[in-house]
Parts: sequence; structure tokens; C-alpha cells
Amino acid sequence: MNKSKTITIALLISLIFISFSTLAGADGIFGFFEDGGYGTATGRLQFITMGRMRDGNDGFGSPMDGDAHAGSLAATVNYSSPVFQGFSVGAQYVHAFPTYSEGNYDGHKDAAYNLSISEYSKLNNAFIRYDFEHFGLTDTNLTIGRQSLALNFMTHYNIRQKAQAFEAAVFETKPMDDLKVTLGHLHRFSGWTSRDDLNSGSASNKFIDIEMVEDVPYSTKGFQFIETQYTGLPNASLWVYDYFGHDLYNTFGAKADYTFNPESKLQYTLRAHYITQWDVGKFAKETGTRVKSDAVQAGLKFTYGNLTIEPGIFKVTGDGPEDTLRTPFQPGLIGEEPLWEFDLSFEGGSMSYFLESTYGWGKNGLYFLYLQTDHKSNLPPSGTSKEYNLIYSRDLTDRSYLKIKLGNVEYDNHSGVKDGWLDEYRLFIGYRF
Repeated sequence: MNKSKTITIALLISLIFISFSTLAGADGIFGFFEDGGYGTATGRLQFITMGRMRDGNDGFGSPMDGDAHAGSLAATVNYSSPVFQGFSVGAQYVHAFPTYSEGNYDGHKDAAYNLSISEYSKLNNAFIRYDFEHFGLTDTNLTIGRQSLALNFMTHYNIRQKAQAFEAAVFETKPMDDLKVTLGHLHRFSGWTSRDDLNSGSASNKFIDIEMVEDVPYSTKGFQFIETQYTGLPNASLWVYDYFGHDLYNTFGAKADYTFNPESKLQYTLRAHYITQWDVGKFAKETGTRVKSDAVQAGLKFTYGNLTIEPGIFKVTGDGPEDTLRTPFQPGLIGEEPLWEFDLSFEGGSMSYFLESTYGWGKNGLYFLYLQTDHKSNLPPSGTSKEYNLIYSRDLTDRSYLKIKLGNVEYDNHSGVKDGWLDEYRLFIGYRF
């Protein structure tokens, strides 16, 4: 890896972004859109340079061999139209291309592809929305088309250049001040990666039919879901949700946060999240795999000013493949937080311990995560993984920013194969316009 090349590119792009931010002024490049009544246009130019160095075998017994280093530059443009007779439209377009690619990793000579920052173009959002305010219903709308969603069982998961997105119909309402309800139908899905040559799996950024996320050999009617959030109890927030995957599996979840002393400088918040899954329709018959998973995440979060510290556990019961928790859309669980996307946390019979912390000062932010997962089973995978993650972020100007992400993971396979390790770095330099 030519480190001087990486540093030079990063410095040049930093200077360009800072200069761009100064020239654009407070209203940004697209300020004339809003000034002229044409709607709102925003965007982002983001450079990523990242690398992975690894050896041995991961927790699934698969070889981890070689280094990979690559860079990517992406432009993202968002548009929201004015509201006319309750209707509005929105769109998001992303174009990303690699700036360099070095290393041989998993047999792939294209390191940018392997690290999921290779070239692609995507109309990631394209939707029409209707606001029901004309009928006296505030905070109520229906959105149809390509859209990104941030809920409990599916998140933006924007860890490279684009957020996950769905072709969906989603209805949102607040029937009372303390209750929010979101329900809808998910028809097609596009993942977060750059891999638009894939036709199945959650790593495909093509808009693929929902059944192809699980790669089943038959058609389904997608996912129908409902999520509710209630904040009417003192010091507490409650969430309940259900996702019915037609001829796939059903996922039910319940989550609660309770703060014991909200008026204190040092606050204590108990957090608990339970998920259960079971197969429905012909999934088990067609695939030969049952689904009967139960999982729980629990933590105690301490908050003092801008500092938070949360120790906790994440447990998946059972000891077989049918007990593994299926997470096709990257839910808001601790197992999705590490920089290395493949670990043992969701496997049946796994037990994870975590320590998560954040601290902010001025224009700076610091995030730390330690995640240890133990998985003991007669079936692979088996072993222990320990991962450390550190993320530093800073706003360079009102519109430009910097993020540095460092990760390390070590595997003890408990199976006689060579233990593995991986080191990772990511540098993000961005400009919002």
C-alpha cells in the first residue's frame, strides 16, 4: 500500500472541500431552489479511503487472507418539491467511483469492489408523498416509491456512500400526541454496498425483489410491517413492531427505555429489546430450514452531560441454525454496530457482551465500542470474537466534516483451525451542499 498516495489524496480533497465550503456561502450551492420556490435541493460530496489487513480464519472457519486498500469519491443529490394540493415528490441520486484500488483480498484483485466502494450510479430515492392535513389529520402522510427508512428492524445503515432503500408504500400517522404509528408494504430492496452486479442477498445494491434478499427459489408478496412508538408514560419510551415476510418468516419485537432519574446530572436508563422470529408459509418446506429464533438485548446507559456509557448483553437462544436471528435489513441492534460486518452475534446459541460509549465536545465527537461474542455449539460456527472500534468525528466548517474510524477484531475458533485477526481503518472527508 502506498501510504503517501492515500495521505496526499486525502489532504487534497480536504483542501478542496474546505475551499468549496467557503465559496458556497451560508445558503449552499442550491440556495436558489428554495429562494425561487422550486423546492429544496441538498447534496453531499464524500471521499472515503479505507483498508483492511487480516490473516487466519474468521468465526465461521473461513480464511481471512490478504490486504485491501481503496478510495471512493461519491456525489449525492437530494430533491424535495414544494407541496401542491397535499402532494410532493422527492428523489436522491448517488454516483460513486473509485479513486484507487490496491491489494489482493479473498482472491479479488479489485480491492475497491471487495471493500464495497467500487463504482456505481443509483437513483436511490424516487417517491411521491401525500399529506393528509387537508382532511384535518396532522403528522399523517403516505409515501409510495423508492425511499430510505429508519425504524427498529430496518435502518439507513449508511456505512459507505449510500443508505439502504426500499421500493415500498409507507403510511405514517400520529393518532395522539404520544403515539406514532408507521405501517407499510416492502416490495423491493437495495442494500448499502457498491455491488450492483449481485442479483440476490442483502449485499446487493440493485433493487431486488424482497424474496431475493433471502435468495429463495420462489416468489413472495414481500414484507408487510407495523411499528408503533409510545412516549406517554413518565420517563419511558415503548416500541412494538411486527414484520410479516410472506412465505418467509415473521419478526415480532418489543423495546423499552426507562430513565430512573431524568432530572439528575448523572442519569440511569434501563434499555431492553426482545425479538422473536418464526417461519411462515412454505419457507421451511422449500428451504429445509426452520426459523424459531429468540433474542434479547439489555443494557444500562449512564449519561453525564455529553458523555454516555452503556454496558450490556445480547443473547440469541438455542444452539442450532434454526435459532439464528435473521437480519436482512440491518436492524438497530448492537451486532450491527461493529465496523467489521461479519461476526457471530446473530448465530443461534451466541452470547455477546458490549460496552458502548460516546462523548462530544465543541465540534468533535468520539465513539467507542467493545463487543465480545461467545458461541459454543456442536455445529459451526464456534468460537469467540473480540472487537474494538473507535470513531472520531469533527466538523471542519459549517458544511465540511471529517471522520476517522479504526477497528480491530480477533477470533479464537475453538476448532483447531488457525485463529484470525483483522485491522481496519476508514477515513471520511465530506462536504454538505
